[in-house]
Amino acid sequence: LFFKPYTKVGDVLLFANLGIGYSEIEAYTATQSVSEDDTAFAAGFGAEFEINKLIISPALTWIFVGDNAYSSDFDLSEQLQLSVPVSYSINEKLDVSFSFNHTFVDEYSFTDSTGTYTYDPYVQSWFVGIEYKY
Repeated sequence: LFFKPYTKVGDVLLFANLGIGYSEIEAYTATQSVSEDDTAFAAGFGAEFEINKLIISPALTWIFVGDNAYSSDFDLSEQLQLSVPVSYSINEKLDVSFSFNHTFVDEYSFTDSTGTYTYDPYVQSWFVGIEYKY
């Protein structure tokens, strides 16, 4: 959930993302499983560029969960999300859209009776779609 103030500078739209971010993690070892989640403040910025019928809107967003927020010692702080949505206008009513999202999370370690495990988690997604304006 984001509030998105913006301003236009020349042909570029500059914007901020201010809102709430949600993080959830599940990890499994040979002897244990852990599941944690948290909701936190998120802030970021981006720009929207239009080149002919192509619109590109890259943005970076930080989610401030906090250090060692979980009882299991999982640390989901320092999350950084890169998003690059792109849309191409076919006509007045129809756009083709593509979006790439990648979330970087700090590396962390987990110890159980079988040893110490180090995780370098990330989430990556791609979306392709058609936008119809009615």
